[in-house]
Amino acid sequence: MQKKNGSTQDSRPEQCTQPDGVRCFIYGGYCRMCGEFDEKAFLANWHPPIFVMQSLLGKYFKLLYRAFDRDLVMALVMCEIWQYNLGRYFDRNGQENATSTLNDADSRQRLLHPCNTYSISQVLGVPNETVRRKVKKLIERGWVQNGNGELLSTKASEDFFYPGQAIEFMREFVSAARHILAMLKD
Repeated sequence: MQKKNGSTQDSRPEQCTQPDGVRCFIYGGYCRMCGEFDEKAFLANWHPPIFVMQSLLGKYFKLLYRAFDRDLVMALVMCEIWQYNLGRYFDRNGQENATSTLNDADSRQRLLHPCNTYSISQVLGVPNETVRRKVKKLIERGWVQNGNGELLSTKASEDFFYPGQAIEFMREFVSAARHILAMLKD
């Protein structure tokens, strides 16, 4: 305990009130409370945690590179469509029972909020015509539906990665996160 302004306070940082929530990630952010760490200690020896993080990200990019036929722009377009659709779903409906709800084709179609090529183009900084070409390829794969310019990710896009690749990547992510957190405590 330490004194601050004449009162006694716990020296530990505030705890996040929703460590299992997705809300702070919906619009590309992160939880500021959960993101706190000893920045001075990190800067004093940043190579080990960055190496672990980079090895994880490098592996993920290689997976995307192969999954999208060596087309990382198409991977980014797909990721953006999926994140937009699911992010708006979570914003409106919360995350409870999301998997069982979104596995149902009718519920998925009704509850996911579509995006369009222009918004993807703006977010990614990629020309709109390039996004349109990538979306056309994603539609051919069955990973995106286009309803009059309104784009929705399909269950088929998720089935490609789930469960095998998703479980393996989550294992690797959890492992990397735990190692990085341990390094940041030193």
